[in-house]
Amino acid sequence: MESPDGNRTRCHLSGQRHDVVVGDHVRWDVSGDGGVIRAVETRRNLLMRQDSVRSKSFAANVDAMLVLVGVEAIHVHFTQRSLQLQLNAHANETATALALSLGTLLKEPDEVLAQTIIMPVFDRGYYRSIRLTDMDGKPIVSRTQSPGGNGVPEWFRRAFHVEEPVGQALVSSGWKQLGRVLVQVHPEFAYQQLWSTATGTLAWLVGLFAIALFAAAHLLRGILMPL
Repeated sequence: MESPDGNRTRCHLSGQRHDVVVGDHVRWDVSGDGGVIRAVETRRNLLMRQDSVRSKSFAANVDAMLVLVGVEAIHVHFTQRSLQLQLNAHANETATALALSLGTLLKEPDEVLAQTIIMPVFDRGYYRSIRLTDMDGKPIVSRTQSPGGNGVPEWFRRAFHVEEPVGQALVSSGWKQLGRVLVQVHPEFAYQQLWSTATGTLAWLVGLFAIALFAAAHLLRGILMPL
């Protein structure tokens, strides 16, 4: 049991039956080196789980925690949407820039010359693949990169899924269409940014929540001390 001033006391239940769970506010008396729980205050909310026999409660008065989790989820969700829009724009911009460069230098489909233009772009950026095909879809140049983990949990990836957009643009030399550039952006950088945002925001929220609880306990102690 933890008192409003932050002191913790090991308590046991009195002879009466009390269904005590994490988060309960209780009335208790000092007994020896510990305490005795006499009653459980009215709960604002209660979390329960169901098994094959009966329902079991495991946490109460968790509204503050739900607010904390809700704020965190909303913030990460809007960050995910912003990153997704950036990835979409980046795929299309890269495809357009490559198509202009290739169209300026190529008069005919040339694999070697096309590679010298595409490889530096692929190696410097976060791309799943960059492909140059002719107008019939036959590959001329293709570079791909395998997925990477980099420490972002799989459950987080499923909860905040990031699409892998594909941008494409036609390669033209004068009036002649030479082929098509397809750029697929790698989502790993976005997942790293999301994970960093989520963990950083959660740390700040938990810290602010702890400071608020400490300030409230200090204020209550100051108010109740004259009594």
